[in-house]
Amino acid sequence: MSVSTITISVKIKNRLAKLKGDKSWDEFFEEIIEKLETQKLVEEARKFQEEFKLRDEDAKKMLDLLRKTRQEWRFRYP
Repeated sequence: MSVSTITISVKIKNRLAKLKGDKSWDEFFEEIIEKLETQKLVEEARKFQEEFKLRDEDAKKMLDLLRKTRQEWRFRYP
């Protein structure tokens, strides 16, 4: 696996390090990315539900399908 660096202020690095705890930086950032992607999916599903007046059950099925599809894409395109 190749690695890369990013330049951030010491202040931001210290804040991130506190949140990271004992996890590796890769694990920590993967967790952040996963949470942000899920949050985006939920927001889009809510917008879709409002626009098309979906029942909660149908909206949940759609969100589950989006999550599953996203995981499949991740395995295909690392």
